[in-house]
Amino acid sequence: MATDQIVAAVDIGGTKIAAGLVSREGRILAQSACPTLPEQGFEAAMQRTAALLQECVQQTGAQPAAVGIGCTGPVDPLSGVLGEVNLLPGWQGSNLSQALSVRLGLPAALENDADAAALAESAFGSGRGARSFLLVTVGTGIGVGTVLDGRLYRGTGGAHPEAGHMVIEPGGLPCTCGARGCWEAYACGPAMEAWFNQCRSGHSAEVGWDSRQICAAADAGDVNALAAVGREGSYLGLGLANLITCFCPDAVALAGGLMERFDLFETRIHTVIQANCRFVPLEQVRLLRAQLGSQAGLLGAAQTWWNAQA
Repeated sequence: MATDQIVAAVDIGGTKIAAGLVSREGRILAQSACPTLPEQGFEAAMQRTAALLQECVQQTGAQPAAVGIGCTGPVDPLSGVLGEVNLLPGWQGSNLSQALSVRLGLPAALENDADAAALAESAFGSGRGARSFLLVTVGTGIGVGTVLDGRLYRGTGGAHPEAGHMVIEPGGLPCTCGARGCWEAYACGPAMEAWFNQCRSGHSAEVGWDSRQICAAADAGDVNALAAVGREGSYLGLGLANLITCFCPDAVALAGGLMERFDLFETRIHTVIQANCRFVPLEQVRLLRAQLGSQAGLLGAAQTWWNAQA
């Protein structure tokens, strides 16, 4: 395989760094991972990352032409510099692209991890063939990546739009961003858990339930769990309705840990979307589950490089 068809891919999260080699056709040739351990510092993490990639090269004998990086945000994709990333304390201002480029002797490109995953789903997964595509990741937070005409949409100065922080309940619950009433504060996984456990606290002194337990309880007919699932579906639907009204996309895909149980939320999501999207051709918008699962991180990191060259 020609070396210009292989990219070294790096996916950096708050707890884990994954690295691998990816072909232009979207095949992961080799991969490895290590803990992020952000408290040990940026330079130590970069050394571990470079070692992971060198291990992948040794396994395959393939020589990558470049490095593509997806990292929990905010990041500046134009300069390669990390912003104030809550999950990576002390890394602010570090140049991630430059650090890996120097260590590996390869050019590098960087994107926010939600944008990188959107690029992967657009190229290889649920968004393939869509002219306009949104990937909504629902997990610890809510991230939205937007691909229009095959190109990643960026805002002014290359900024990643933060749709998870659009306000849907003015003056509502406080959000980690400092505002009140954000979509993320109502519809992310921890928001559902917090609401359910608050409802349940008057009936039990047990440790709080996580989203998997809540979903399992909803399957079994638990009244509080069913109410939590219904509330979650309503708030997810409200935010999605706003996105559909603003972008009129061909397709919207849902990813993240909570969406592994999309079946529990789907009916309520559709009901709310239909009630709130009155002036757009809603019947032409496809609402899908994301397809790439755990592969999205590395495929998105690789696609970050190819997108930068387009």
